[in-house]
Amino acid sequence: MTSWLWSASSDRARPLPLLIALVLVLACPAVAAAKPLDAPEVTAASVFAYDVATGETIYDVDADERRAMGSLAKIMTALVTLDHRTRDAEVVIAEADMVPAGYSTMWLQVGDILTVEQLLTDVLVPSAGDAALALARDVGAELGGTDDPQSAVAAFVDAMNERAAGLGLDDTRFANPVGEDDADAWSTAHDIARLFHVAQEDALLAGMLAQADYGFLSVGLEQREYGGLSTNELAGQLGVTGAKTGSTDAAGGCVVLARTANRGRNTVIVAILGSGLAYDETGVRIRDERWTDARTLITDMDARWKWGAPSRSAAEPGATTAMAPAGERPSDSSPPEAATTMGNRRPERETFAIALAGGMVAIASGSAWIRLRGGRT
Repeated sequence: MTSWLWSASSDRARPLPLLIALVLVLACPAVAAAKPLDAPEVTAASVFAYDVATGETIYDVDADERRAMGSLAKIMTALVTLDHRTRDAEVVIAEADMVPAGYSTMWLQVGDILTVEQLLTDVLVPSAGDAALALARDVGAELGGTDDPQSAVAAFVDAMNERAAGLGLDDTRFANPVGEDDADAWSTAHDIARLFHVAQEDALLAGMLAQADYGFLSVGLEQREYGGLSTNELAGQLGVTGAKTGSTDAAGGCVVLARTANRGRNTVIVAILGSGLAYDETGVRIRDERWTDARTLITDMDARWKWGAPSRSAAEPGATTAMAPAGERPSDSSPPEAATTMGNRRPERETFAIALAGGMVAIASGSAWIRLRGGRT
């Protein structure tokens, strides 16, 4: 005979087996998010990697440790620029935009005119410091109501920090738009991954971050030719769909990248800070472990990580741990063809310099195509 259980709040009987089954279902815990992997041995001081599709953290190696970030700061420079300028707005290059020898540069010419889109390409593909300063000065002049270049750039930096606060990047602070080492500038691998996620959601910026090379003519009367290759040495490899590099004496080798995995079903963002980096006496890079670290992490995650099904609610790194969502400016452009779905010393000398050392050669001018494996990236 079937057993019955009477409820004190009801005059109807419920079958005991059904009630027991209901209690068991309610008592079962929700499926827990996968635990992060123990990261393989790398030289990086900090690593954070997460699956965009699920929000699950794959690696967390001192991901909340504040560190210098080098030219990864230029990601925010690009975002703040697009908060205030359209892609076709024009900028006249000024003397104040020039950078000293050894800085990452596109050798922009004073008086030349470039569009915001062209300058952003310079900022994100070869990581040009002069392009970043030109945009910061131009936008900052409006924000600060000043024609003084230094004051304008300071106003722009204030906007960078306000944007970071708005995105909930509590462990990030900027002191300049190019990523030069400064005691008042820092970020974490965790925050950099989140920042890159925001940039990847903008179609224009995502297309630039995916480019392996670029070339264009300025819109000034002389129509100067600018061009070169990306600092991203993993472009088109291992599923990498976009990346931004950074390096300084304090930051070491840094890179943040996006890649597709699990046969294209999942997208991963990996932030690497403080990888082994060394230069010879001429300033040419002779050791750069960030790419080895990136390959090691990618190979390991593909071998050991259990890919989860995409979650509609997972839009931020660590979403499974209730991370606050990051807001984003809607893109005002359709994706370009290149887009995919997805110390106080010198700032980085990324790709552009004139050098002949260790068998590596770079020849550069305002109208030359450039490739340099040495220098700071």
